[in-house]
Amino acid sequence: MADRTGPTLDLDILKAGGLIKQRQPDLFSVRVRALAGNLTAGQLAKLGEISTKYGKGYVHVTMRQGGGDSLCPSGQSGDSSRGT
Repeated sequence: MADRTGPTLDLDILKAGGLIKQRQPDLFSVRVRALAGNLTAGQLAKLGEISTKYGKGYVHVTMRQGGGDSLCPSGQSGDSSRGT
């Protein structure tokens, strides 16, 4: 095991700022929120720069905050909390 002599990281503070500790040693994922899923070309370019400098050179994009309802016909989206 590597000797870790640096300061201890407060993972709760990092998580609140969008950094999520991964299972692999010394790796974090970065969460980015985008209002309505919209990012400018400049914002996307900056994410690419950050990924190249600090990561593996790619950005993984998901739609975890919804998006499914936008594909349903009007009036048929239902309420998942009611099971409809």
